[in-house]
Amino acid sequence: MTTPPEADLEAHLSAQLPKIFPHIAPGEIDHQTRLVLRFGRNEIVVKGDTQWKKEGRADIILNHKGKPIAVVELKRAGVKLTRDDVDQGRNYARVLDDPAPLVVVTNGTNTWLIDAYTGEDLAGDSVEADQLQELFANASKIAAEKRQSAIEALLGTDSSVWAPAVQMASDKIIDRLSTRDGDIRKPFGRFHFLRQAAFTAVAAFDKGAKTFIIEGGPLTGKTNALKSFAVVTDEVDPKYAMLFVRASVAQSSLFERLADVLTLQLGWEIEAKDARSWLRRFASKADGPALVIAVDGVTKDSLIAKELESFAEAGFGDRLKFLVTTERSDDLLTSGRDASALSEDAFGIELGPLADNEFRAATTLLKKAGVGFDRGAELSRAHRLPWILRAEVSDVPEKIPYGREIRLPASVGVEIVWIARARLKGLTEIQRPLRDLARALVSSTNRKSAELTLGQIGGFIIPIDDLDQIGRAAMDVLVRDGWAREYRHAGGEDVLITTVPKFFMAELCDVVSRELEGRLGDPADAAAWLSDVCSGLFLGDVIGAQAIVDCTQRLGYFPRLVIEHLLEDRPEVRKMGAALIALALRDGSLLYLNMDDDGGITPSDKNGVAIGETMKSDPAEGLGQTYGGLTSWAMLAQLTRVPMASGSKWYDRVDLALLLELGTCPFPLVHVSNDPLDVMVHDLGEHGETLAREHALADPITMSMRHLFAREWRDLDDFLSVMLAESSAVLLVRAHNALHALEGSSDPDLSAWAEKMLSDTILPEIEKLLKRPAHAEAVSENKKLE
Repeated sequence: MTTPPEADLEAHLSAQLPKIFPHIAPGEIDHQTRLVLRFGRNEIVVKGDTQWKKEGRADIILNHKGKPIAVVELKRAGVKLTRDDVDQGRNYARVLDDPAPLVVVTNGTNTWLIDAYTGEDLAGDSVEADQLQELFANASKIAAEKRQSAIEALLGTDSSVWAPAVQMASDKIIDRLSTRDGDIRKPFGRFHFLRQAAFTAVAAFDKGAKTFIIEGGPLTGKTNALKSFAVVTDEVDPKYAMLFVRASVAQSSLFERLADVLTLQLGWEIEAKDARSWLRRFASKADGPALVIAVDGVTKDSLIAKELESFAEAGFGDRLKFLVTTERSDDLLTSGRDASALSEDAFGIELGPLADNEFRAATTLLKKAGVGFDRGAELSRAHRLPWILRAEVSDVPEKIPYGREIRLPASVGVEIVWIARARLKGLTEIQRPLRDLARALVSSTNRKSAELTLGQIGGFIIPIDDLDQIGRAAMDVLVRDGWAREYRHAGGEDVLITTVPKFFMAELCDVVSRELEGRLGDPADAAAWLSDVCSGLFLGDVIGAQAIVDCTQRLGYFPRLVIEHLLEDRPEVRKMGAALIALALRDGSLLYLNMDDDGGITPSDKNGVAIGETMKSDPAEGLGQTYGGLTSWAMLAQLTRVPMASGSKWYDRVDLALLLELGTCPFPLVHVSNDPLDVMVHDLGEHGETLAREHALADPITMSMRHLFAREWRDLDDFLSVMLAESSAVLLVRAHNALHALEGSSDPDLSAWAEKMLSDTILPEIEKLLKRPAHAEAVSENKKLE
């Protein structure tokens, strides 16, 4: 029968104790196979039982009457004793809360006894009572500098200490930068959405990369990708240990910031030169896991960038790697016209919105916390942006009753503005500067590059050249306090982006609403202006809808004439023909595609000159189609999420009237994610098409219907009668999808009503309109919504 390792360890130790301490009864000595070492305000646990199982050695603390009397380096029989074992034992003894006076190194055959204070060997292989008292007196003399030297030694040589120590230091920094109450000053929210870049970095380091660079514009989630790396290496892949350093001050030194981290988090009081020496010594070691210095926010020509280059020129060593975030990797990988030393063993990745697998992982994480998305959320561009996701979940309660689930809408709507305004009330110092920047964005008339034009559709980007004196003063305030960042856009413009986009959006809505109010004397002009401005803004449909709501609340009446003109601006289906199309890539640059009359696509330059081979279309598929003029109706679709009335009758309800009109749109009013998706749609022939059931609630009209039915289903008879009288197949299919989403409601009365409404009213009417059997579903086919 094989002896368990734990029992073997106990037996080996028990055999040695009477020999070493003959004057102490064995029962009076207890031992700890897990050493708890104090580093600053933190504790590191060295697991002796795990060491014994893996390596045949164990570090153990012996206690007598509640006080440590010895650190024992216990080895299996036949394993050679070394002076390194003595040094390590002395270092352990010094960093205990109560320094241990004695170090014992033994393999059962040979035993060394060492004074932990002086390092001198004691004669013989046992300790008498008077010797022990003298050793205790020496231990009390261990000074702070001795403790510091012990910390330095352990952090440089003992992987069982330094690896958990640096990981713990990173965890402490991440905890300090985290919030559970939505504090936007901190980069990490309540939920952490794991980024694939962390796994890619691990794979690159496995292949020999010395540096891995995560690049991307502001708000792409680069700092969160470093947290993902910490999670991966801490929980999944322990062959790397990460030490997190923020390079938030452009002219700070990497080694100064390292020294700050090691002093504050681990109690090792050192200066920048000591941190540099430590890294140099560390990098030459060949055993244990690799140390990854994660440096967040390195900028071009900064002192930290130069230090990284200098370190690369001298060589990193086998166990030291750097994980760096920056806005442009070329800023670090080039030196003038030449490649930098940092580029020789560097890999990198460009970070953008969440990819499909990352979004699925995010929804799984939220679901475990009782938070779910309505069906179709995967189609949304906005949901893939980390700051949007964080804003949406910022008000989710900590505790959700068992069996209940909070549902987030499939598409981003005006609710995000309401959440932002509630939190912005406590930040009066940034409201005015943000509003000044919003005015500059709305009133801009300067010519923009194609890259910036498309970039502004995907984010709130303000050209600095558009700022007047007031705007520049606002910029200075926000940049100084970290609320905004400057950078060079792919189109060549110097631009500004706020680090609090939801707050900027809240002020932007107010600016647009006040400008709209000033134009109400000419409703046609007001509607045209609103549609034109919002068509060029990120989440322009949400901003336009909220601007109308704000205007209504200030005026005390609804601007019906503006709404009527917006309704006249109907969206349309456009057949694809000869055209030069520009697509924005993740880094903001453009990809040009030249389409011919036959549907062929040729990669081209910005002038339409071919730079690649033409991809022919399948004649059987015919020419593709796209949708144009969406902005006006998309704004009104968002407006249907807000119950608004001008009288006491149902037909005085603005939102209901809009649902009846917008619901007849012959295609979904939805913007899909940046990555093309195969989206299932119901082809209703000449009537048009709607999103299929699994995506249906991504269409804002369908979602508004679902909310309306859930809220007011007992009082909708007149509205439903008018809806049926419209004789619109697409309108009724939208209603069908909304009702279907309510069939599983936790309210049995609502569920029964939805089921009865479907079977008795909606489905028969759809059957009649489509001239098809009532039990048959609309034909589904894969199409791409561009």
